[in-house]
Amino acid sequence: MFDEHGEPLDPAVSSSAVKNMLDQIEWWGTTLRDARAVRPNAA
Repeated sequence: MFDEHGEPLDPAVSSSAVKNMLDQIEWWGTTLRDARAVRPNAA
């Protein structure tokens, strides 16, 4: 997936993967924030 210099062979694939990962992180962050508002952590 990377050349000898560490650069992606297909930047579109890397960009898509990064966008997908960041979308998932955003989803989890929003979901956890909303859940904690309803049911705060007792720790």
